[in-house]
Amino acid sequence: MTATGMRFAAGARRMSTRDRRALWLGALVVVPVLAWRAVVAPVAAGVQRAHDDAATQRGLLAREKALLRDAPLLPARAKHVAERAAVMAPRLFNDADTVAASAALSAFVRDAARSAGLRVTQTDAAPVEIRGAGVVALGVDTRVEGTFGAIVSWLDQLESGERVLTVERFEVTATGTSEGTIAASARVRGFGARLGRTAKGRGK
Repeated sequence: MTATGMRFAAGARRMSTRDRRALWLGALVVVPVLAWRAVVAPVAAGVQRAHDDAATQRGLLAREKALLRDAPLLPARAKHVAERAAVMAPRLFNDADTVAASAALSAFVRDAARSAGLRVTQTDAAPVEIRGAGVVALGVDTRVEGTFGAIVSWLDQLESGERVLTVERFEVTATGTSEGTIAASARVRGFGARLGRTAKGRGK
């Protein structure tokens, strides 16, 4: 027995029975905890990592099988998408860049307002937003003046006409300069795809 062991044994003999019992009970608690931290916990963590890796691989395999299963359908789906794109193209503002597209949107909104019998008092290009799948949301802030019925007709024409447009914001701002008229403002969004630089200018 080493000197340290002999000193520990001598000290243990000097302890009372209750102290020795407490010492052994403490050892019974501490030793399993140390064993868990040193052996069981690392093994459990390794098993969990292996389980997670296996789940990831199963997910990748399932997606690959789904692609192989759907491969014969891909040409038909691509054709359908192309046909839908061809139908939608004339309803979008697919000009050379966002400057030209924003100008085309502003002209369209002004013409629609005038055809509804409104007086256009101001148009400003709104910030361009990049949406998902390569879609660009153009915008124009427009102020008009006219009768309530003419304004309703203009809004209806915008949202149900030949172009894909949405009225993002609308408010009546004041009474018009002529009797029986009101002034209103609206932000109108049009859409395009694969456009160039962002429009920052203003138009009237």
